[in-house]
Amino acid sequence: MHIELAEKDLGGPLSHLYDSLINCARAIIAEAVGDIDKALGLVRNLVEGSDVWDRDDPAMTPVAAPLVRIALAGGDRELAQVLLDQLRNFQTDESAEPYSAVLYCQGLIDGDVDLLLGAAKNFADAGLPMAAANAAEDAAVALAASGKTAEAKAADQIAIDHYANLAADREINRSGAALRSYGVRRGATGSRDRPKHGWGSLTAAELRVAELVAHGLTNREVAERLVVSVRTVDSHVARARTKLGCASRVELAVKFGEWVKEGRE
Repeated sequence: MHIELAEKDLGGPLSHLYDSLINCARAIIAEAVGDIDKALGLVRNLVEGSDVWDRDDPAMTPVAAPLVRIALAGGDRELAQVLLDQLRNFQTDESAEPYSAVLYCQGLIDGDVDLLLGAAKNFADAGLPMAAANAAEDAAVALAASGKTAEAKAADQIAIDHYANLAADREINRSGAALRSYGVRRGATGSRDRPKHGWGSLTAAELRVAELVAHGLTNREVAERLVVSVRTVDSHVARARTKLGCASRVELAVKFGEWVKEGRE
């Protein structure tokens, strides 16, 4: 939808904003597939060729940290600082999302774990679990890079908890790989001893999806709530039904209600 709007000649600032957000997405995707040079070039073009960062437009706040991360990964600390300086223009008070984003970006630039964990807590308190998980993950990686294994695992657990509630299995695997690159391994999480059937066999992600289904949400609504794809939700529902022996999602919802009444035993 954003791409379609951006491609239309609206002749106003909205079109420019959509175009900037799309370029942000392209940069983030390029980084995700390992093309840091392309990602860095997109970020530079975004900052140098756009006035979005020169205006107090909070729409850019959620993408600030990923762009700062790209700048740092590409070795352009000056660009990262420019992004942070512009982000400060969006800051209003300590309870607002821009304030937490500033903490997050400053923590990335300085490698300051306390700032990263502080941002994670603020995001969580503000009801932004994905941002909280990302910040906690970055804190865990920074601690692992410093050789602080125990502290890294503790920060990683915060990220895992948030990711699990969002059914974000891919992010859990990615963060685990990042820690392993510094020699930090998570250890057993219980999956090896998890039974094959019954409520104890469900992963945290599957259980969260089952709970939302029991609350009457469709798979698409669950996907929107957890910010994941519908296909991911479909997979979690299918696995939960198989493990619980449910013939339908209605039966899954009924069994969840009974399980809750029984004290989740």
